[in-house]
Amino acid sequence: DLQTYMAQYADEAKIIRVTVIDGKEDQEKKRILNKVELRQGMERLNKRYSKIEVLISNLQINGDTAVADVGFLQTYQAFTPASGNRPAYRDFGTKSLVLAVDAKNGRWKIYKESWKNYKDVPEFPKLW
Repeated sequence: DLQTYMAQYADEAKIIRVTVIDGKEDQEKKRILNKVELRQGMERLNKRYSKIEVLISNLQINGDTAVADVGFLQTYQAFTPASGNRPAYRDFGTKSLVLAVDAKNGRWKIYKESWKNYKDVPEFPKLW
């Protein structure tokens, strides 16, 4: 639901995106997106993939009643009809968000987002 997803971002949000090639971040392709550019990127992903899964763990929140720093580990998997149950694309990294309460409507919004590739993380079997 792209509309609900985009509503979580402040109009002036800054989103840092990196490109991962062969498990390594390509610093040459690091870019800062605004909300319009983020939406365009999400629209492209929704056309390319039939299903996207985002799982988070190790959630940490530090803040007060108006501003918060949020961090977590993120597993991103994207599937195509041809890939079946195996992801066509997958990455694992640390996501950092800065949230603040929007003065206009009192709702929490994302003002800054960044992601860093998590290197050399072993895959442990799930216990559930």
